[in-house]
Amino acid sequence: MSIDQDIEGFEPELDAKIEIFRPYVDLVLYAFDVPPEEALWVNDESVIADIMAGDDDLPVAIESLGFKFTERDYVWEVAAFLKKTGEE
Repeated sequence: MSIDQDIEGFEPELDAKIEIFRPYVDLVLYAFDVPPEEALWVNDESVIADIMAGDDDLPVAIESLGFKFTERDYVWEVAAFLKKTGEE
């Protein structure tokens, strides 16, 4: 049996990416003025547009976080990039 056969069909737990990057997800939420305790619905499929209250939120959050991203990016992707830039 190969390793590929052993892991075939393996699905990571729902919201695993959000939990892996949780401290940075919280920073992304704060950049959009969303308290993390009020955004328990944010999951691996949530995109930035889901946490935006208005069109002016994106430029403010980009300035706050220090790099460009779009409203179509996943929240966890922005959090992962934030983590990466903090490690450099």
